Amino acid sequence: MVMDKMFCLKHKNRDVAIISIDETGNIGKVAERVERDLLPFGTGGDRNRLRKWWKNRAVPLSQGNIRNFLYREGIPSSQIYLTRNLGLSMTDCYWIKPLESDLTWEKVNLFVNDFSSEDIIPGSVLQSGCPGEDERETYGFTPASSVQGELKKKWVIEDGERYLVKGNYGSSCQQSLNEIMASRMHKALHFQHYTEYSLCNLRVKLDQYESGDALGCRSRAFTNENLEFVSGYEICKSRKKDNEVSEYENFIQICIENGLDKNEVRAFMEYQILTDFVITNTDRHFNNFGILRDSNTLQFVRMAPIFDSGNSMFWKSNGQAIPCEKKDFRRIEVSSFRRWESDLLNYLTGRTLLDLNLLPKRRELEKIYAMDVPGTEERYERILAAYERKIDLLDEFQRTGTIVFERRIVGKGGVAGKRVEQGRVPDPSR
Repeated sequence: MVMDKMFCLKHKNRDVAIISIDETGNIGKVAERVERDLLPFGTGGDRNRLRKWWKNRAVPLSQGNIRNFLYREGIPSSQIYLTRNLGLSMTDCYWIKPLESDLTWEKVNLFVNDFSSEDIIPGSVLQSGCPGEDERETYGFTPASSVQGELKKKWVIEDGERYLVKGNYGSSCQQSLNEIMASRMHKALHFQHYTEYSLCNLRVKLDQYESGDALGCRSRAFTNENLEFVSGYEICKSRKKDNEVSEYENFIQICIENGLDKNEVRAFMEYQILTDFVITNTDRHFNNFGILRDSNTLQFVRMAPIFDSGNSMFWKSNGQAIPCEKKDFRRIEVSSFRRWESDLLNYLTGRTLLDLNLLPKRRELEKIYAMDVPGTEERYERILAAYERKIDLLDEFQRTGTIVFERRIVGKGGVAGKRVEQGRVPDPSR
């Protein structure tokens, strides 16, 4: 690969900025000629933010076997792997064009051009120059260099449609089954704006070094060449918020300022909080939600559909760590706007957004989780009991406006017989 090479950062066929890529695969210089309105959302013309955006765009080294893959293929870093594939992604229409190349968006667009799904390195190495006019089929480009998350995953094309296929941690396939469960829940609640997952067999290799017969899941892409994804992280980092404003309200306010309806955004976010609470989704971090924008006008269109709910239903806990007592549900740590799951309920402006009677019943969920590997039956008994307890807690919240996680009688040094409530979630209407 030619190092310290000059590229044009492009959005489709529009020039955004002239940049250099150094020997590590990171952005070095950013030329003065910058089209600020076309820059990735949240970078705001700040060169350091643009460099960070590029660095975060690369597939993380913690994902699957990517570290071993890069070593075996002699690729020094995931940023260089990203550069060799021109920064192309299945989330938006940004890419980089070598200055001496005559490539166009039409030639590299992953939303319409085929790409290999047999392994995670179809080509496009740019090692001895740049692809020329007739070299698209020879080199090919892959979205594997920019796919995010830690789970082993890959993009595939079936009947012209783009699907993201995901595996699981360890031998259990619970994370994939959790995605199926979440899809069933949204459907039962008559909520339409979610990503539907289906099961698939992972005999199709997720990478060229390892295969297996376990169940995985897949979902159809919710982006295309006309709709691109902007993450909650990019939105929240697009400006410095006031100290008295929560990150949650800051996100909603930026969405409103960019044309989204206030009531629709808030209703979506509250529904997401409530359903994540039901299934104990601990991983609704800022890259796991966002908005869709028109890639031609760059205007916000709507909230992105709910996706990536696999890290739920106490998937990481052994049998003993799954809560059973009511007080144990008070301190469930999550990656979200707040540290503790129950604190997220304080953001709600209403309590009755969900019809709890429509939620999937235990018998239906038993059929889903029975597909996991043998020996997990007892653990799922505990998980489903915890799921039912979460519904009871939400029912209490809807009826009374609070959840009292523990009551105790004050003993020595207190007033005998006085009841003290601990872990109360306040009524959002007060």
